[in-house]
Amino acid sequence: LMLKTVFSCVSYAMVIGDSYSRILRFFGCSGFLASKQGTLIIITAVVLVPLCLQRDLSILSYTSLIGISGEFFVVVFMQVRYLDGSYAPDGAFYDRIDSKYQPDFGSDGANYWGVSVTTF
Repeated sequence: LMLKTVFSCVSYAMVIGDSYSRILRFFGCSGFLASKQGTLIIITAVVLVPLCLQRDLSILSYTSLIGISGEFFVVVFMQVRYLDGSYAPDGAFYDRIDSKYQPDFGSDGANYWGVSVTTF
């Protein structure tokens, strides 16, 4: 259980460092602050450690509700775009995406209920 927790924390740290460093580089930041390590150190020191030191975590329930609402919005939006064919070949946005990033749903479309090794 401890090993699983450690690897989960490491994977979250990798996602945070990679995502926010790209966002900072997009807005023109450079140097150590825009590196994965610098971003992770700053976010850990400024955001994560103060949150972990809270005596009562019930205050985080409000931000949790905002996060769940955001996830729900993303899922609904992705389904709307999939069902209206915006990213399908000859769709409104398909040609705007580089060919290496264009989605491929196969000849039968997306398989909602099938689970395979590629799912994970």
